[in-house]
Amino acid sequence: VDPTSGGFDHVVANVSTGSNPGNIAVTADAGMVLVTGPFGLKIVDSNPKSDSYNSVTASVSSGTKTTDVTVTADAGFAIVATAEGSLLIVNLHPENDDYSGAVVASIPTGTKVSDVKASGDAVYVYATDTENNQILVYKFSGGATGLPSGSGTQGITLIPLEPILV
Repeated sequence: VDPTSGGFDHVVANVSTGSNPGNIAVTADAGMVLVTGPFGLKIVDSNPKSDSYNSVTASVSSGTKTTDVTVTADAGFAIVATAEGSLLIVNLHPENDDYSGAVVASIPTGTKVSDVKASGDAVYVYATDTENNQILVYKFSGGATGLPSGSGTQGITLIPLEPILV
């Protein structure tokens, strides 16, 4: 926001996402805001030139409460941590904008995960394992990066690597 504009340092919109929203992530192009919570994952259109600006445009069912989310640098995928300790890979550009099958993989971590981040090159995913004082490290494998056409997601998963002790 331009500091000289009337909107600087003011709330410009409130977007209802449901009860108890948790963490958020924003795509690099600022076109989507992803919100975690007991409802799964909500996707908010944050493109001011869009007709659905500041509206929830998709709900991704996770079957459980989601606790954290990160977006790959190419904005192809979201990695979502669940309360049960799984990491979900969500295609952010499914064909025909149909998010009913957007979760392309579910990877059990075997522990509770409190924070998740994707590396800047969209190759690695890091998740905090507070029960065992370590950082879990995963590498993307199979498929391709999330493409706007929704293609290239078959067989994509996260391969666990050696954790980092902290």
